[in-house]
Amino acid sequence: MKEKLTKFSRGMFQYERQALLFSQESIELGIESGKIYEGSLKISTKSHIPIKGILSKTDHFLKLSETSFSGTEVTVPYTYDATELPAGETRTGSILVISNCGEYEIPVVVKVEAPYFLTELGKIRDLFQFANLAKQDWLSAVKIFKSDQFVKKLLCHDSKTEVLYHGLMKSISTSHAMEEFLISIHKKVRINLTLDKTSIEYSNVCESLQDRIVIYKDNWGYTEIRVEADADFIEPEHKIIWSENFIGNSYNLKFLIKKENLKPGLNHGSILLKTPHQNLRVEIVARGEEQLEVKQQNVKDSINHQENLITLSQNYLNFRMNRIAAEDYLLQMRTLLNQMYESGETEYYYLLKAHLAVSIGDMDEISECFRYLDKCRDEWEQDDPEKYAAYQYLIAMKDREQDMIEVASGEIEKLYQKQPDNWKIFWFFMNVKREYMEEPRKRFEALQELLRNGVRSRIIYYEASVLYREHPVFLAEVSEEALPVMTWMVRENCMSEEVKQQYLLMVSKRKHFYPILFHSLEKLYEEQEDAHILQVILSILIRTQKAGRKYFKWYELGIQKQVRILQLYEYYMYSMEEDIHTVLPESVVTYFSVDCTLNEKKRAFLYANIVENWEKYDKVVLEGYEEAIHQFAKKELEKRVINRNLAILYEELCTSEAFDETVKANLPYVMFQQEIRCENPDIIGVAVAHKEVEKEVYTPLEGGVAQVAIYTDTAQIFLVDRKNNRYAATMEYYVSKYLFLNELAKECLSFAEQNGMLLLYLYEQMETYHKYAQTAVTIRKRILMLDELKTAFYWECFGKLVNYYYDTTQVALLDELLQNVDFSYFDPEERARMMELCMVRGVNADLEEQFERYGYDKLSPKRLLSYCCKQLTQNPERQITQLFLDICYYALLHGKNAKQTTSILCEHYVGSLEQLIRIWKACKEYSLDCVELEEQIVSQSLFGETKRKEVVTVFYEYNSREQKDKMVVKAYLSYRAYEYLLRDEEIEAPLVEIMKEFILYNNCNIANLAYLKILSKQERLTEKEQETAEIQVGQFVKQGITLPFFIGFKRHFPLPYEIANKYFVDYRCNANRKVVLHYALNSERFKEEVMKNCYQGIYVKNFVLFHGDTLSY
Repeated sequence: MKEKLTKFSRGMFQYERQALLFSQESIELGIESGKIYEGSLKISTKSHIPIKGILSKTDHFLKLSETSFSGTEVTVPYTYDATELPAGETRTGSILVISNCGEYEIPVVVKVEAPYFLTELGKIRDLFQFANLAKQDWLSAVKIFKSDQFVKKLLCHDSKTEVLYHGLMKSISTSHAMEEFLISIHKKVRINLTLDKTSIEYSNVCESLQDRIVIYKDNWGYTEIRVEADADFIEPEHKIIWSENFIGNSYNLKFLIKKENLKPGLNHGSILLKTPHQNLRVEIVARGEEQLEVKQQNVKDSINHQENLITLSQNYLNFRMNRIAAEDYLLQMRTLLNQMYESGETEYYYLLKAHLAVSIGDMDEISECFRYLDKCRDEWEQDDPEKYAAYQYLIAMKDREQDMIEVASGEIEKLYQKQPDNWKIFWFFMNVKREYMEEPRKRFEALQELLRNGVRSRIIYYEASVLYREHPVFLAEVSEEALPVMTWMVRENCMSEEVKQQYLLMVSKRKHFYPILFHSLEKLYEEQEDAHILQVILSILIRTQKAGRKYFKWYELGIQKQVRILQLYEYYMYSMEEDIHTVLPESVVTYFSVDCTLNEKKRAFLYANIVENWEKYDKVVLEGYEEAIHQFAKKELEKRVINRNLAILYEELCTSEAFDETVKANLPYVMFQQEIRCENPDIIGVAVAHKEVEKEVYTPLEGGVAQVAIYTDTAQIFLVDRKNNRYAATMEYYVSKYLFLNELAKECLSFAEQNGMLLLYLYEQMETYHKYAQTAVTIRKRILMLDELKTAFYWECFGKLVNYYYDTTQVALLDELLQNVDFSYFDPEERARMMELCMVRGVNADLEEQFERYGYDKLSPKRLLSYCCKQLTQNPERQITQLFLDICYYALLHGKNAKQTTSILCEHYVGSLEQLIRIWKACKEYSLDCVELEEQIVSQSLFGETKRKEVVTVFYEYNSREQKDKMVVKAYLSYRAYEYLLRDEEIEAPLVEIMKEFILYNNCNIANLAYLKILSKQERLTEKEQETAEIQVGQFVKQGITLPFFIGFKRHFPLPYEIANKYFVDYRCNANRKVVLHYALNSERFKEEVMKNCYQGIYVKNFVLFHGDTLSY
């Protein structure tokens, strides 16, 4: 700049002005919110001459990497920082170029766009577009969904949906999470599956075969299908099918029927298709080839044999117990004989046939049978002790000769000694040995020994039962081994009174619970409702601590029959179904009114039942219950536990005189508890997230039920399955409240000010329904003291508390709060308000950092001015940054200025002429010394050869200063003189006077010439002016400077002969140009002549013309 001014002061000018060329005449940008745009502006001239200058800008978020430039072609990099700008905002500004070729303003218009994801389908700006992407390209949508930018770009300012997103993203499967998310926000519906068939039959499968099931889905999206087969002859092709495996809306599931795993005959199995929401089944029946192999036949024969033996023993017992007549017995046995014969059980056939023949004395048949049996005798003796024992028994019974009986007894005894646990051999032995048959004591002892050895046989039980009934004296000697026998006797209904009493005595002494004994007792009582049996049943149940619905009828019977037994009433309560509408027996209510030893759960049920049925019970019986109920309820409330029964007690407590400070302090801890019930067995837990709180709460399901705290209407519930996937909308569940006491929340506030659930509930009610306005301050203050609040919610509450303190002029509390404000968590409008409050209150010393980050053009210019003045007052020596200058100028631009800020701008601001002149005008208002600013304005106007009317006024002021720079004055006057001489740009009258005075004391030819040109146009001149003009014209002509306007003086004084009576042709351009004049006098031919540069690019050619001459050029 100084270099150019020096040239001007020396009379060195360029006639032709070079205009700057820009790569963009205006800059229009669309920038994504949160991003920084990088660009560049190229500056050059048409003639590629060197250019230089300085750069400035009028938008705070527009950043220039350089503030000055020089060269023939310049690239100016710039950035636009939209990091903190909200979507939808349109900002206008400009880049100011102050150069040696003039001043330029490049408009900059920025539209801040909503954040987006760029995909092959275009920009994804919202959830609707995201859902369309998911429909077209699921995998691309999944990548976006799990991006850490998803919330910022698509869920901005939607805290409820953000909670939904973060909760679902804890699922193991991202695709599942996205499917559930889209359904939850109503952008799609759940996929439902159907099958082309639900049953398939295959007949005579001779070799393995393949078939298929077609699965149809009714919607786009994601699903995972688990495939299982419950039979080993079915083998599906895949165990898992994903939605991406479908072609269109169908999928062919192939499966194999494996011949090698088919059994002969019909084979039943199923293919199961499972999703989290559906269970589909395809029934498959396949008939295998009929192949009765030897092994299979042996199995069948073994089964038939066992069935025959069971039938045999049952028929025998029925006959012995007189349940069937002898004729029927024989008929059934002969039917069994035929079955044995047909199934090939020849040996058993003849043994049984011989037994029947002996029983009826059929000698022919006996002989026939023994002809076969005698052949098997030796083989049985060696290999089959049971059949050999049966053979010996039949020999003894055939003739009933004592000798034969003795021999048979001896043979059987040998066998029994070898197998003392074989009850079949023992039975034969017992029925042939004389002492067993004649001495009941011996028979009893033998049977007891067999039972002690663990023998379990209905035949032996029967034999023992006969002894117990016929010889009751033996009952005094029986012990544990007799219990199975007696239990069998109960089942067979063949127990005598003596046996029953002994049985009851033995059972009542048992220390452990045996279901079979208990069922026997139940059967005994059903047959005869005996008080003793009931006493034994109850004593066993209570001693073995059996409680539950299946035993309740016995405890109920005990109370009805007034059985006296310890803990009967307690177990009655522990076993009964908890229906609070059931009216309890008066004896039960009376019993627990004295000393209630029930556990907390059952006591809560008892008391809840009494509260619900208070009017139905005798008032005498209820004496003392009210106090006991209140004490118990308070105790449980202090533990902060709740269930259905306790909820009834708490409601009773809150509507009575017992509703005291302790209750109010503890009630909020249970007030918001709710029960969630889900019947899907795959769901194992529930997670509840509140948008106000950072952490979610996970609760496992127990029996399909979980207890959770839900204290705001916007709480989000997630069901969690065994694979840790989550559901927010597609899984059915039920929510029910325990308490409906929310109207008491306000009363509890002063006693539970630390309870976050209570505070957040009241806050939501206050903000949504405008309730509890009188406690708003307390609520907000307490909320700010809670831990684990979400940051956004904390600052939302913070901002509202700040506004309240400001509106109520509680300045001390306001200042304390503002000391800790974090502006990053507020939206632009609220952030601006916070900044203004900080400026007003003089807190938060780092405000300029915030201005730098967030800008300041949303703030009140008046507040900004006040802030700047306060900063200058408090710290006069502070460093003046460009940001501080910009803020001061912003205030000035909007009509708010002060002496301090104007002085700072005057001293430090660098900008366009328009900006500097605005500052200068402000300086004049405060009579500030602004000589340097005036010099800057004049110099800058010369540097860019920029013409503004205000510059002349500034120059007037500057020229009157003693501190003025004479070189600047000379440069300005010379420049104006040059413009006047070469472009006829008029010089203002006051400036003429200044120029006149200047040339009196300074040698400045161009100013002299300009002044002479002005005088040449005047009709009259003063004597002094005429004298001066005549002298100077003569001097310039002698120097060869003959300018056309000199002719104007001919009316004031005689012109030098060199120019007298001459006609002048002039042309103005750059002084270094060659100018050729083509002219012709009268009718002569045109001539060429190079014109002379008389002065500063004024080219002149003079002619002497006579009357009538014509000059053409």
